[in-house]
Amino acid sequence: GGEMRQRRTALGKELKGGVEEPVQGSRSAASAPRAGGLGWIEEAFFGNKNESATAKTYVFGLGSGVAYAAMAATWGGHVFALNVVALHVVVSLLCGRYSGKLHVAYSRFYAVGTALAVQVPVVGWGPLRSLEQLGALALFCVLQVLAGCVAVSRVRGHGAEAAARLKVGVFAACAASAVLAAAVGFRAGYFAPFSPRVASLFVKHTKTGNPLVDSVAEHSQGSAGTFWYNLGEVAVTLPFGLGLSLFGGDAGIFLATYAVASAYFALKMSRLIVLIAPASAALAGVALGTLFEWTMRQVEKTLALGINAVTGVSGKKPSSASSSEALEGPSVVGKGDGGKPRKPVVRAGRESSVKVILGAFVGVLILGVVFMRTPVYLKTCQEFGQRRSDPRIVTMAHVNGNPVVVKDILKGFIWLRDNTPDDARILSWWDYGYQITGIANRTTLADGNTWNHEHIAMIGKILVSPQKEAHAIARHLADYVYVLAGNSYDDDLAKSGHMAFIGASVFPDLCPKDPGCRNWITKDNTPSEAMLKSTIAQMHSHKVYEGRELVDPKYFREVYKSQYGRVRIYKVLHVSKKSKEWLADPANKLCDREGSWYCPGQYPPALKDLISRRKTYARSEDFNRKREADAN
Repeated sequence: GGEMRQRRTALGKELKGGVEEPVQGSRSAASAPRAGGLGWIEEAFFGNKNESATAKTYVFGLGSGVAYAAMAATWGGHVFALNVVALHVVVSLLCGRYSGKLHVAYSRFYAVGTALAVQVPVVGWGPLRSLEQLGALALFCVLQVLAGCVAVSRVRGHGAEAAARLKVGVFAACAASAVLAAAVGFRAGYFAPFSPRVASLFVKHTKTGNPLVDSVAEHSQGSAGTFWYNLGEVAVTLPFGLGLSLFGGDAGIFLATYAVASAYFALKMSRLIVLIAPASAALAGVALGTLFEWTMRQVEKTLALGINAVTGVSGKKPSSASSSEALEGPSVVGKGDGGKPRKPVVRAGRESSVKVILGAFVGVLILGVVFMRTPVYLKTCQEFGQRRSDPRIVTMAHVNGNPVVVKDILKGFIWLRDNTPDDARILSWWDYGYQITGIANRTTLADGNTWNHEHIAMIGKILVSPQKEAHAIARHLADYVYVLAGNSYDDDLAKSGHMAFIGASVFPDLCPKDPGCRNWITKDNTPSEAMLKSTIAQMHSHKVYEGRELVDPKYFREVYKSQYGRVRIYKVLHVSKKSKEWLADPANKLCDREGSWYCPGQYPPALKDLISRRKTYARSEDFNRKREADAN
């Protein structure tokens, strides 16, 4: 390694016009310009850092891989963590900071993390097939090839030109092979397309083309106000902390990369503001910590100046002037044109003293403001956390001018828990799935983690279809229907438009007179005929207006209505026992292994005709659309 560095240094001096004799690898003066260009590539992807991996490198690499796998088992955001780490490595390479430590750490992180992550059923082979995770795999391969080239160059004693030529040749061959393999994989449908949620991060919120993604308010774009609302005064420190992090070595580059990536995603989707919280705290610490250290140095220098002024010690031995003159400098130096005195010239000593004192004053002032604002900020954080932690299923309202605690939603879940069989299946919109499972302890047909677009569309079709058609499907899947009512902005009637849009994306015949159900609510803000006849609308308004009974007793029966009418629960009549027993059979749950919790399941045979008529939802970026078209 030392010999190779000497050769590279010698070659660099020669190319810059040095006087050293040519070294092996610099064949002639005619090859110098070409070698200089390849030398730049060598420097960019290898740099001057030849740090070898240590025991700590292996420990941190393995530990981070295990941590990533644990995240993959518990949180869908593990994809973000994986790509941030990969992005950090790419930025490090572009900055010429490649080293043995970087190669070993990332290789252990990716190999161990991926090997463990693929064991999680919902993750599966996604890290090796999903487009949103293939970048990390490609980087892993690049580092192995790069490390191999470096090892070969060291063994053969290559100079800068030969090492660069080797890298260019090897990477060109690998790139060609990768392009060919990718083309075959795309053609065969091996690679999974970007998920709708990821695709929504790179297009405007309302134009993802996926009605399910577009129906979620938290998927709206963020703004500067979002940062201020969620981060408070910490948002002010972010630009300063980011700038300082760029000079903080490898750790600083990672922090800056993480902050920029999380800020971008937070601006694209407001719910992702949570991703920037750790980075903002770290950047605030960098900014305030640097300010504190700098201020303390200025204060120390100011105190030293004060002591010097009192004792008459300048800190520097004057050569030709008195000590006072060395500290203050002469007021006039010589004469200008025409014999007129020149303007006073302040020596560097006095100018530096003024800057030190002023710097100390400004630093102490800013730190004082930060110190005084800290208790206020801590109180604001506590109040903000409490507001975000308040359960939305228990709210405050005013009845006849008097404040009341509305527990309708909570009591509805408790009623399900206490008054329905343990094996009861609850049909509702996916928004309430987690609460039905967690509080009512009953099986729900969908929740916030249901990734199957077609299944959500099936639920939408049931809820917005007329009662006879809805019952024909629901009796094979559910025992009860949970409806959020109450004429509120967030009740099921307000959400019925999204149910219709999503349902129509898979069942085009859902609104025969209105393809796509785009006129569910007409332009003059009145409900369409299809909306008025929908099951969800009639369950919502049953016996509300003039006591009109809208729910057909042949199909559904109301069994619970909360105190303030926010929750209504209906029993599905004439439930198919055959379909229920078929669904309960473990052989029909399609579990990945016996006794596993991951069971995709399937619909009962009674719904076979309906399933055959649905259209598999295809996104604009779905590479399998062409294959389906070819098959047809």
